[in-house]
Amino acid sequence: MQNENILKLSYLPQLLSQNPGKMNFLQRLKNVIVFWMLKGLNTALFKPLLVQMKAEYGIKPEKSLAEVFDDKELTLFMSDFAYEYPQPMRPDYKSIGPVSIQPVQPLPSCLRQEIKSSGDDGAIIVSFGSNVASVLDKDKVDIMAEAFGRLKQKVIWRLQGYKPSSLCDNIIVRDWIPQNDLLANEKLRAFVSHVGMNGMYETLYYGVPVVAIPLYADQFDNTAQMVEKGVALTVDYNNLTVDDLYNKIQRVIHEPSFRENAQRISRLMQDRPRSPVQEAGDWIEYALRHESLAHLRPYSTQLPWYQYFLVDVAVFLVLVVLVVIMVIKYTLRLMCWMCCRRDKKQKTQ
Repeated sequence: MQNENILKLSYLPQLLSQNPGKMNFLQRLKNVIVFWMLKGLNTALFKPLLVQMKAEYGIKPEKSLAEVFDDKELTLFMSDFAYEYPQPMRPDYKSIGPVSIQPVQPLPSCLRQEIKSSGDDGAIIVSFGSNVASVLDKDKVDIMAEAFGRLKQKVIWRLQGYKPSSLCDNIIVRDWIPQNDLLANEKLRAFVSHVGMNGMYETLYYGVPVVAIPLYADQFDNTAQMVEKGVALTVDYNNLTVDDLYNKIQRVIHEPSFRENAQRISRLMQDRPRSPVQEAGDWIEYALRHESLAHLRPYSTQLPWYQYFLVDVAVFLVLVVLVVIMVIKYTLRLMCWMCCRRDKKQKTQ
């Protein structure tokens, strides 16, 4: 798998690189550096766990970390090429789509009434996920509250921990919200989010434009990709201001291109014969019905790096060319020597 990833570095943004899909030279250089840094970091982090796992599950001690990761029958990726950057995939890699998408359920009566009362202005939802919602800085929460209070839309805000003492009438704060069901509502105008993987796919599936406030890790990559696809604008959390947040929300709501791009991706994601959960079940059952899926695994996984990248072939061809050049060189020298010798002989006679 490592060899395949190296080949993709020229056109596929690496995790945590924050690169766009179309990279210039410096971005491709950054892609390579980030790849090798992550490889070293993964080895350092996972090696102790691997030693423990080997002892616990009786894994052969001679297997390397890469071999352990590669020793599987099938890999299911919760990604969808309706949105993701296109790339070649092995037959034993299956892109099934986001399994977090659930059938839409009726909203609780209180939320249903709030959204209904929003009229033509509609509503937006704000959520920073389970891990972040309770640890947002108080000053940032106050800035968000002031920006949301300026909006005409109803604001349904998932917020835990600190809550501002006074909120405008259009803001509804809840410890938990049915995010999947709210995103599916026709009155929803935008989603303010940290752009975690699940939230990103849910909002794309329902075609809702985003104001992204990434906080850490892959959220910056997700944001960069959504901005490039024309479905989001980004706000810097560390330099958050009321005006910037308010203006970005206004643009996402009122500039048609954001919703049009989001709706186009939504139509592509929903146009599939089986849901992601059903497709995952299909492939798992397929794997269980057969003793081995070795027929899906390409022979390239068994090749050492110098054979995979044809280094041995390249070296051989270079040697052949050098030999041919040397033969031609010495042949010409021999011919020149013979010609010179003949000329001298003729002059002597």
